[in-house]
Amino acid sequence: MIRTMMQAFRRVGASVHKLSQVVSEEVPGTLSSLKLSAREINELTRQLAKLRQKISATDQHGEWKQSQNQ
Repeated sequence: MIRTMMQAFRRVGASVHKLSQVVSEEVPGTLSSLKLSAREINELTRQLAKLRQKISATDQHGEWKQSQNQ
C-alpha cells in the first residue's frame, strides 16, 4: 500500500512538473497578446470618442445637416 502511494505521488509530481513547464511557456505569450489587444481596444475607443466629438460639434453648428441635404 505504501509502495502504491509512493508511485502515485511520483506520477503526480511528474504531472505537476510537466504542467508547470507548459504554463511557464504558454502564459507569458498569452498575457502579452491580451495586453496588446487591450491597448488596441483602448486606442480604438479614444479614436471613436474623438470622432464622436467632431460629429457632435459639426451637428450642433448645422454644418453636418446642411451637407447631408445638398
